[in-house]
Amino acid sequence: MIEEVYDRIATGDNKFYMEQLEDGRIILTPAPDEVVHAGTPINKDLLQPILDALKVVDISTDYFESLTSIGGDLSCTVLKIQKTAHFISGAVMFTPSENNATGISGGQFVFDINKKYAPSTTTTVLVLCTADGSNYEHGYAVIIGTRMYVYLPEISFFGGQMSFNYICKGE
Repeated sequence: MIEEVYDRIATGDNKFYMEQLEDGRIILTPAPDEVVHAGTPINKDLLQPILDALKVVDISTDYFESLTSIGGDLSCTVLKIQKTAHFISGAVMFTPSENNATGISGGQFVFDINKKYAPSTTTTVLVLCTADGSNYEHGYAVIIGTRMYVYLPEISFFGGQMSFNYICKGE
């Protein structure tokens, strides 16, 4: 694994020896005046780990083992949860259940996370809650082991969306 990437440092990098081949083609051989540092080769070994780390995988269907409301009469729907090599981001929609005509004022949920997506240590996550087109950054979640405890802001709304992001264990 490459620890640091270096630029090539040379003078006369635009100079070449030219050899004429019998079939009309030519061979250009670099002939710089001086090479102070060759630099890091730009190749698959350098670039592939970067691409792998940026690869986004949809894990919406197997991120949560269960969704449970322990305060506030809401139901939850997973909109999208994505994973890169070291990062999880997700969005969950909360909607009042049929017998809740007044909306909610805050709420708490317990989500059981699939253990392969749990962070390696207890993690506090800022939760951005959106309701009626306004953003509220009052919510938060605490992930302990494979359990995510979500605390929605103390605002009244008739449903809304929770977005969260955190660093996860690399695979």
